[in-house]
Amino acid sequence: TAMGGAVSRYYRPAAVCLGVLCVLLLAAITVLSIMLTAERDRLQTSYTNLTVERDQLQTSYTNLTVERDQLQKKLLELEEVNKQGWRYFDSSIYYITTKKKSWSESRQDCRQREADLVVINSPEEQ
Repeated sequence: TAMGGAVSRYYRPAAVCLGVLCVLLLAAITVLSIMLTAERDRLQTSYTNLTVERDQLQTSYTNLTVERDQLQKKLLELEEVNKQGWRYFDSSIYYITTKKKSWSESRQDCRQREADLVVINSPEEQ
């Protein structure tokens, strides 16, 4: 079987080549698997961080919405007070009248409005 020996002489290197290719293919698959696992972990961490940041932004948005609503309510109250003759200046509210009254009459009028009579000395406030 001289012919069988010649054929097996060609099969052996081909089998070795296929074996080496299989080992290289297995190594490549293993490396890719490790790389993909690392990338998946990195993406998962990024997703988690973004979720936390989104939740913080949502909380901040909710808090700002509440604060905005409170400020709008305060503005409406100040506008209503302004319509009734009161004036807002530098975190104080004043009722200004042009009616001439004595000090005690003016003070009584203020107290009926749940306020008190004041003397304004600064030109900016006057």
